[in-house]
Amino acid sequence: MKARNCCNTMQAELTAWKANVYDIVRKMEELPGGERERFLPNIEDFHMINSEMDELIEYNRDNC
Repeated sequence: MKARNCCNTMQAELTAWKANVYDIVRKMEELPGGERERFLPNIEDFHMINSEMDELIEYNRDNC
């Protein structure tokens, strides 16, 4: 049962981090034009991080 608790905790942590990254992206996307343009490369990086986190969460769910 301890392994299952570890898996559930890891999934919860990954989900929480994903939510934090999503909130950051949303705030960046709401910036006015000039400021938003400055962060565009970062926004794409954060989208990639969220995709990777989706994969990790799914992998954990399927294999842990």
